Amino acid sequence: MLELSISVLIIILSLIALYFLHTSFINFSEYKRVVRKPDDIVIIPLKTENVIVLSRENCPYCTKIKDKLKDYKDYIIINYNLNSGLEYGEDFTKLPQEERESITTTLDKFIEDSKPFGMYFPTVLYGSELIIGLPTDNYINKIFKK
Repeated sequence: MLELSISVLIIILSLIALYFLHTSFINFSEYKRVVRKPDDIVIIPLKTENVIVLSRENCPYCTKIKDKLKDYKDYIIINYNLNSGLEYGEDFTKLPQEERESITTTLDKFIEDSKPFGMYFPTVLYGSELIIGLPTDNYINKIFKK
């Protein structure tokens, strides 16, 4: 009789342990994918028709894209300064409030998501698209629909 009682007690304790393990894993918050490389970044779609170029001083590729974009319009260059953050130009300040908020929100999230691996320049954002690095001439034409 003692052996039967011990067996039943072990089974009951095992079931209680399984119940607590099961309920503890159910209450986890939603899993969020960890950003480990630039291709993992998903941006918030921009609420502007303008193409946004995130640039940096003394960046040779940023200079190249600025030279290529002189033939186009509807783009805004925002400079990233490591010490002072984002530097917005006059074109940015002329935009409507909703577009400016959309751009700053998207850029803030992009910068935050880039922290694990660093940022690459130039970075081009338009609509829900993100191009990290210098795009080809054909891709620039596609962006501006030329």
